[in-house]
This record gives sequence, structure tokens and C-alpha cells, in this order.
Amino acid sequence: MKEDAKAKKFDVIVVEDVDRLSRNLGDLAKFVKIMNFCGVFIYSLSKGGFISDMDVGFKGTMSAQFLKDLSQKTKRGLAANVRKGKAATGAPYGYRNTAERGVFKIDEETSDVVRRIFTMSAEGLCPRQVAAVLNKEGVPSPRGGQWNASTIGGHKGHGVGILRNSLYIGMRIWNRTEKVRDPETGKRLIRTRPTEEYVTVEAPELQFIDQELWDKVQSCRRVRKSNRPYPKRRGYLLSGLMFCGQCGGTYTAMTAGKYAKFGCSSRREKGVCGNRRMISRSILDNCVLSALETYLLEEENVTGAVGAFEKEYKYLFDKADKKRPKLEQRILVIL
Repeated sequence: MKEDAKAKKFDVIVVEDVDRLSRNLGDLAKFVKIMNFCGVFIYSLSKGGFISDMDVGFKGTMSAQFLKDLSQKTKRGLAANVRKGKAATGAPYGYRNTAERGVFKIDEETSDVVRRIFTMSAEGLCPRQVAAVLNKEGVPSPRGGQWNASTIGGHKGHGVGILRNSLYIGMRIWNRTEKVRDPETGKRLIRTRPTEEYVTVEAPELQFIDQELWDKVQSCRRVRKSNRPYPKRRGYLLSGLMFCGQCGGTYTAMTAGKYAKFGCSSRREKGVCGNRRMISRSILDNCVLSALETYLLEEENVTGAVGAFEKEYKYLFDKADKKRPKLEQRILVIL
């Protein structure tokens, strides 16, 4: 919209009220500031006129407070339902919803799959190996597609994943996480809450995994993690840009460090691809950079780059030249 406003494709934005633009005060103020800079007016139907800076400040503050109050009320309502023995979300894998809202029952078909996953994990299979077995047998995942190691292993802090769902042992835990928005990027992130804020309720009627089996699986996972610490992955030159020629899955770093090698993630995480070929980062980077260097130094491409530079330089020079009389007049006034 910013580019269209600069190009003068529209002169007025018509909204029901200011909060229809945004309920975040910072985002709203920034948007209105950009539109004013582009010469675009914002008309509010509820006000019956164009919005002012006072409208932005007052209405924006009210909208932000409304969202905060709504979030707190919703949270209190969900917490009350959990304490009554009802669910705050939909039925997880292994259960099915009933006619009563917030109440679900054990699903015999999918609960058998969960039992198999726990049994295989207790026998020493890691999540990747378990996913490979299920995919080979054609067992549909919770979303109907292929199984992934993360679906089984999950996230410890968030309490998600088949092997971390405490509801399987009859313990419902709610309010583990919260969603927040990064003010710089605008992306929604998930944060782990302190344990004292958890809402824990026993649900023995929903248990279908024995406590002994659960404890054995968690113990095996702790031992495996302590023996194989996973270093934090760093981004590389071609991260996210490589795909397997056999299955179409992404090619990701299989090892870290200077001598990192890339391989098919579908083969490692799901066990559904037969492509075992890996390529080292140094060879891959050299090939790509050499090809780019050869391409960019071709006469036709050099001529095009120089032409684009000259065009942009002329545009900036003419723009500055138009401002010159006004700047000179301001200097004379100051002197």
C-alpha cells in the first residue's frame, strides 16, 4: 500500500473507524504518518470526517487497551474451564471430540498408534527412526500427511509432541506458553511461561499410557540428549535455497562447522527418501560463487548493471537539483 500511495494511485482511505486500520498504537501511528507523508487522507465513517493526530492517539490507546482486557478475560475463562475438567483447545492426537464442548474421549485407532510410538521409543528408537517406521507403513500423521521427527519429539519447554503430551498419563497441563509479537519484525513468537503459572488438573479418565512406560521413555530421552548435545545451527550462504532432486524436500546441514555437509532433510527426519548423497559446504559455495562471478562479468550483464547505475544516479541527481532552490532560500533566511 505504501508504494501505491507514493505512486498516487489513490487519494483517500475510507474506514469504519480508526481501529479498523490497526489496534496497535505504534503500528497505527506509523501507518498514518506514512499516509500523511504521501498526501493520502484517511476518512472515518463513524466520526464523519478525516482523522487527526488526536484521533490516532486517543482511539489507538483505547483499542490497545481493549485488546489487552479481552485477552485477560479470555484467559480467565479458559482457566476456569480447565479447572472444571474441560479442555481449552481441541482434541490432541489419540482423542476425539464429543458433542459437549471442551470434552473429548480416547480414540481407539489413533491411541493405538500413540502406544506404538511410546513402545518403540522405550526400546531405544529415536524420533527420526520412529517417524521412518510409521511413514514406511503408511500410517497417517495427526495432520494426515507424513510423520516428522519434531511431531514425535516435540519441544520440552512448550510441552508439545507425542512423547511430551502429559494428557496421555491423565495429567492436563495448561498455560505453558504465551504468544507475543516482536515489535521490530512483527512476527508472532511463542514463549515458555514460568512453571508456577501452569494450570494442572488430573484427568484419569483420559489416561491410556502406563506411568511406568512414560517414565522409561522420558529417562531414555534424557540420556540420549545428554550424550548427543545439539549445537545451535547457523545460517549458511544457500540455507533454505536447496532442494532434493529426488523427493523435492529441502537440503539442510547434516553437520555443523567449517566442514558442514548438506543432505536431504526428508530422508533424515521422515525416512521417506532414498537419496543418500551429501555435498560439503565448501564445494557448494565455491561452485555457486564461481558461477555468479562468471555470469556477472559477462559483457552484456556488465553493460546492463552500468546502465541501471547511471539511470539511478541521474534520478537522484535530478531529485536533489529540484530541492536546491528551496535549500538555498532557507540558507539565505537563516543568514
